[in-house]
Formats: sequence, C-alpha cells, structure tokens
Amino acid sequence: MKKDLLMGIGIGLLLAAVIVSVFPPARPLSETQIIQAAHELGMVFPADSKVK
Repeated sequence: MKKDLLMGIGIGLLLAAVIVSVFPPARPLSETQIIQAAHELGMVFPADSKVK
C-alpha cells in the first residue's frame, strides 16, 4: 500500500513538472493593462463613484 502511494505521488510530481515546463508562465501585465481590464469587467474605483 505504501509503495503504491509513493509511486502515485512520484508520478504526480513528475507529471506536474512536465506540465509546468511545457507551458511557461504568462507574461506580466503592466498596471495600465490591469486597470483597463478591471474597468472592462465592471470594477468601480472610489474616485469614479459618486457615493460619498
């Protein structure tokens, strides 16, 4: 039982390492791009709201 569990964990780690190496992380976004995406998704900034 322990051998099977350790084998499964090892295979899972190897598979995860392969997936992470094949798909590189996304490129970082600039602050302007983040704010633009937030506005498109409907985020309201305190400076933009009229409620006090």
